[in-house]
Amino acid sequence: SYGDVSFLLTSDLSAAGQANALAEGGYPLATVFQLPQHATARSLNAGFLDQTQAQLYLLHNDRPNRRGDTNPDTLALLNPDIPLYRTDIHGSVHIWTDGQGLWVRPENR
Repeated sequence: SYGDVSFLLTSDLSAAGQANALAEGGYPLATVFQLPQHATARSLNAGFLDQTQAQLYLLHNDRPNRRGDTNPDTLALLNPDIPLYRTDIHGSVHIWTDGQGLWVRPENR
């Protein structure tokens, strides 16, 4: 967190781990929410996603691979009105803040 802006970088946090965080009273508010486990099948708990109240989604992913990244059913859980930046499409995504505003510049515009 920096000022009013926060980042939640979930990396390999499982859907079960997300459910446990919610059950223990964890409220994962985040301005920027990195989708867990490269958005593979069943990697995202819908309740956890709703609690983030994200203003931007970030998906770190390579091109399609044998693990099944990225799952369309997982992406369907996302709010279509919130921007999604994907490293497999946009390349490196540069995000910066002054604690109030948020600016994003993808490598591949």
